[in-house]
Amino acid sequence: EMLLDRGNTTDTVTYNYRLRMWVGSNYQVSGEERHFTLKVNVYGNDGVNVEVNGVELDKSSATVKLTNSLQLNASTTPASPSDKTITWTSSDPRIATVTNTGLVETKGVGTTTITATASNGKSASASIKVEVDNPNITGAYTYNETTCPTGSEDTCQPTTCLVSGTCPAGTAISYKVNDTTTQDFHVLHDDGNTLTVISAIELGEKVKFDDSGNSINGPRTANASLTKATMNWNQAARMITRTEAESVGCIYSVTNSCPPWLYNNTAYWTATGHAEVTSSAWFIQSNGSLGAFDINSLHLPVRAIIDISK
Repeated sequence: EMLLDRGNTTDTVTYNYRLRMWVGSNYQVSGEERHFTLKVNVYGNDGVNVEVNGVELDKSSATVKLTNSLQLNASTTPASPSDKTITWTSSDPRIATVTNTGLVETKGVGTTTITATASNGKSASASIKVEVDNPNITGAYTYNETTCPTGSEDTCQPTTCLVSGTCPAGTAISYKVNDTTTQDFHVLHDDGNTLTVISAIELGEKVKFDDSGNSINGPRTANASLTKATMNWNQAARMITRTEAESVGCIYSVTNSCPPWLYNNTAYWTATGHAEVTSSAWFIQSNGSLGAFDINSLHLPVRAIIDISK
C-alpha cells in the first residue's frame, strides 16, 4: 500500500520481499530477501488536485531604507501544487506596496505587514519596517494640518527633499525637537547637508531688547527668552539673522517683501543689531518687511531657528 497524502507530488516507496513456496508438504520461505521500488508521480493535470499545505517567506521581518526596495520570495509545500497562484498584499500601502512578484516598494516611514496568500487561503507574512536613510532627520515630516497633525507624525511621510535633494525655502515640516515634543517649522535654507528651519509660531515671552551696551550686545534679553523657551530641545536654537531674512526676499521697509510663511502677520526680533543706530535692532515687521526700530519702543516675541544635519 502506498499512501499519497504526504503533500508530495512525487513519492517513492521500496518494498522488500522473500519467496514463499510449498516443497512437498512443507511451507518454506527463501533465505534471500529481494526488493522492488515503486515511484509514483502525481500531477494536477491528471485529474488529481494537489492542494497547498503551507506557504513560507524567505524573511519574517526586515528593515529597509526609504530610498531602497526589498525582494521577498515565497515557497509552498508541496513545491508544485495544482494552483501556483500567490497573491501579495500590504497592510499599509502608505508605508510600502508590493508587486505580484513580491517586490516591496517603499513609500513612507513606518511598519507594514506584507502577506503572501495561496489560492486556498494558506498564507505567510513578514513585518517590514521602513526608515529614512539618515537617522538625523527621522523626526522630520511633510507637515499638513489635515493629513499630518502634530502628535501623529508616525503616520506621516517624509517629504522627498528631506531624504534626497534639497527642500525649497518655505517647505513646511514637523520636527521632533526631543523624544516627546514636536514643533512646526518652515525651511529657511537647505544646502543638501544641513537643513536650517525656523519655527512656524512665536516662542517665549514678548520681551523688550536689552538696551545695555552697543548694537552687538542688544539682543541679550530676546536671546534669554528664546533659550528659556527651547531649553528642553535637543538642538540649540537661535534667532534669525538679517542675512537669512534677506536671503528669502525680505527688504528693509518694503511692505510684503518677506514671504507670508515667515512673518505671518506678527512682528518678532532678529538677532542682528542695526549697524547705524546703536539703540535699534533688526526685526521682521508684521507688514512683511525687514525693519530697524528703537528697542525702547517695542516688546516683541522671537522665533527659534535650528540647524539639522542631513
